[in-house]
Amino acid sequence: MKKIYLTLSILFSVTLYAKAQSGKQISLSLGPELSIPLNTNTQANGHVRDYYQDGIGGNVKLEVLLDRVLNFVLSAGFVSYAGKGFLYAPNLGPYYTQINSSEPRGVDNSHTNYTFIPATAGLRWYVDKLWYLGADAGIALKVYTNSTTSAIYGGGTGVIIPCSTRSSIDLGLRYARGYQIFYYPSPMSQLSISVAYRFGL
Repeated sequence: MKKIYLTLSILFSVTLYAKAQSGKQISLSLGPELSIPLNTNTQANGHVRDYYQDGIGGNVKLEVLLDRVLNFVLSAGFVSYAGKGFLYAPNLGPYYTQINSSEPRGVDNSHTNYTFIPATAGLRWYVDKLWYLGADAGIALKVYTNSTTSAIYGGGTGVIIPCSTRSSIDLGLRYARGYQIFYYPSPMSQLSISVAYRFGL
């Protein structure tokens, strides 16, 4: 939890500093996110879906207007992927082999959730007032030892639904890659769906 508070504190400090120094239009958005791992990797250890279930989390985004259609975006969040029971296999070294959940022996259920704190920076290009394209990159900090601190990157699109002159709903769809865990040697790709409340500062 300390990492979450620290990350959010840094983002809040950056928000205040950017507002004070630039005088430019700034917006803040926050909301939940559903992350769906994609089964694109094939390893001797199995597929992505053998290790990751869907992830639930949330994000806070700071958006700074650079010009009429281009914005700079900082994001910090929290995501946890539900894990599965694993049996230690000595012939695979540090890796684990998935077993049937009905097996009573050798199951390691300690911290089977893979939890990260992602922090990214990127750009948004507004095709029009209601539709944008974006790309970003950053780092995903591990929370438990079964996760691995990883470099992440991605891109996506979204629509803005106005609520008032200073607030709106941000619906986003994003592809990302880079999250890794100790038990699976390849980066994980995912598709994320987000809903956020966005307001001007």
